[in-house]
Amino acid sequence: MQQETVTIILPTYEEAESLPSLIEAIDEVRNTSLQNLKLIVVDDNSQDGTEELIAKLQLDWVRLIVRRREKGLSTAVLRGLEEAESDYCIVMDADGSHPASV
Repeated sequence: MQQETVTIILPTYEEAESLPSLIEAIDEVRNTSLQNLKLIVVDDNSQDGTEELIAKLQLDWVRLIVRRREKGLSTAVLRGLEEAESDYCIVMDADGSHPASV
């Protein structure tokens, strides 16, 4: 039986400082209980190093979408949901207010 797939949608704007620890926590969950977990970061063109950070991490389970013209939390979530190809989707805040642990 194939494990169900899960995608976390993470809308961001100027969250580059909080992303490394959050991605590390999500990776821990991924390695222990949800191997089919993917992360879609939907960034509203932050210009704070988010693009460089995600590129540097080189994680095949993390995808970055940078919205250069459109802005806003709701539409960022909707864009992530449109791009997700999983059985389930979870929306998290990038500021650490939602714990990554299961």
